[in-house]
Amino acid sequence: MPKFKRPSPAFVLAFVALLVALTGSAVAGVPARIARAISGNSIKNHSIRGYKLRNNTLTGRQIVESKLGVVPRAHHAGAATTAGTAFSAGSVGGVHVHRIIYAPGRGTNPATILSVEGMNVIASCSGAGVLGLKATSGVNDSDVRVAVVQAMQTRNGAGATRTAADSNFDFGHTVDMTAGANRGTGTLNFVRPDGHTAQIQYTFHNSPSLGATQRCLLSGMSFDG
Repeated sequence: MPKFKRPSPAFVLAFVALLVALTGSAVAGVPARIARAISGNSIKNHSIRGYKLRNNTLTGRQIVESKLGVVPRAHHAGAATTAGTAFSAGSVGGVHVHRIIYAPGRGTNPATILSVEGMNVIASCSGAGVLGLKATSGVNDSDVRVAVVQAMQTRNGAGATRTAADSNFDFGHTVDMTAGANRGTGTLNFVRPDGHTAQIQYTFHNSPSLGATQRCLLSGMSFDG
């Protein structure tokens, strides 16, 4: 029986190189064809982990924003509406900070727009476009001070300071946060008997003479802790 000579390593390498050269394009095309054949229907549900995705590749087009929950550290945040509300911006150094926005149309009934340290801020907008703004106490033996720097459409009376106070601000007591001014900038300081305090800084505006579309306007910040 004739003996076949074992091919040399050089011959084997040359043969493999020739084979790759002849079939390389076909072999290389296999992964591409496989990739094209894979679709969402061929992937098992919940089988791809998040770390398999490239960072920062998902956008709003892939995410249904309405299905997202509240961000864990943003549980103090709320939403502003055209009727007005107060929403928290979180806390800094143990002091809670709230932003106040209130811009209703005329004829809006009184509603609580902010509650801090047992004190409620109630606002309304009359049919004549006049802002109603008052603070009510839910804590006995508290103290409240209001100072409003009046602003006018004319210089007459502008810059005058109006005040309101109640050193025995008991449950159910109220204080006018406008201090009778038509528009201006105000500061309210509230102190509970246990030492907890709240301060509200705000700007308000009502002017019935501007027409039927005029809204009552209020904006500001509250700090409590």
